[in-house]
Amino acid sequence: MNAPSETLEARIQTLEDRTEIHEMTSRFADAANRVDADAVISLWAENAIWQIGPPIDKMFKCHDEIRGAFLGLLCNAWEFLIQMPLAHVIKIDGDKATARSFVNEIARAKDETANFNLAVYEDDLIRTAAGWRFVKRNYKVLYLDTSPLTGTAYQRAVL
Repeated sequence: MNAPSETLEARIQTLEDRTEIHEMTSRFADAANRVDADAVISLWAENAIWQIGPPIDKMFKCHDEIRGAFLGLLCNAWEFLIQMPLAHVIKIDGDKATARSFVNEIARAKDETANFNLAVYEDDLIRTAAGWRFVKRNYKVLYLDTSPLTGTAYQRAVL
């Protein structure tokens, strides 16, 4: 992972960068689960792109479109949504990075349609003065089950 000639400071910086990038996916899921649009938007570079593959198959550009998609497409339609990221792979190249994380997501829409999926996020990030930010997130569903979810949703009351 680290070249033997790397300085201690460089190795520490790499660890800090990897930790912050890893945390980005957790912060995104946390904000999505809590329906916090401001927290979601704070993770993106100004002219970022959010690509969501099939079955939604849409692309959103810039903060305004991403916020609109988050609130309209993903949050207002769902009675509950829980996203759990895991298995992160991160590659850093100076002030740019790529990351991949797998996502387990379960949700039920207000019209009672259901969604359980396993997906992957492929991310491009950039270091800014405020820290790492997403430049592009590409969400690809790997498995989708739309069987009814018959349990009781407490998310809005608990969070």
